Amino acid sequence: MFRKRLFISATGCSNSIRGKETSRYRNFVATHVDPVKFDRSASAKLAVISRTLMTSTPKKVKDGATVRKVILTQCAPKPVGPYSQAVQFDKTLYISGVLGLDKNKMELVEGGAGDQAKQALINMGHILKAAGSTYENVIKTTIFLANIGDFKEVNDVYKDFFTTNPPARSTYQVAKLPLEALVEIEAIAGTGEIQHESCNCGKL
Repeated sequence: MFRKRLFISATGCSNSIRGKETSRYRNFVATHVDPVKFDRSASAKLAVISRTLMTSTPKKVKDGATVRKVILTQCAPKPVGPYSQAVQFDKTLYISGVLGLDKNKMELVEGGAGDQAKQALINMGHILKAAGSTYENVIKTTIFLANIGDFKEVNDVYKDFFTTNPPARSTYQVAKLPLEALVEIEAIAGTGEIQHESCNCGKL
């Protein structure tokens, strides 16, 4: 089985792949470059533009290949370590642990565990959107708490994001979290067209 790695970057919170086709480079040259005044400086600038347009163009996937996409959106905080915000493998999306960070300041939001959990879930929503998914398509979440005593406070926030048929979940108290955070939440979600069903076993 072949695997092809793709990189998706959502800029300006538009959650779209930049670039359409390499002809954009040719169009730029034809429109903006004066062959008489062309010099090495212009050549260097065009080389940068060329690389940008070429790398931002979606790659054609081989038939039968399993696609691995790295998801990166500027609408969510950048990773605080050497990892991706999320990776999509085929139709399954794996979201790294999300903290309650303000994406502009890269600082934890003020308040307690509930406030951090809310911001973490908002950040997660941006990552889901960048991958073409939603909260409804989340399959499993894992919550890490610095203090299990915050369990109820976090639950009160959590239920506002997963209102119907919430995903499977595990919650753990850990010794310490990055940046002295009180909460970290990771998730696994589906992408693409999904049919939602529930069993006939009645409500708990």
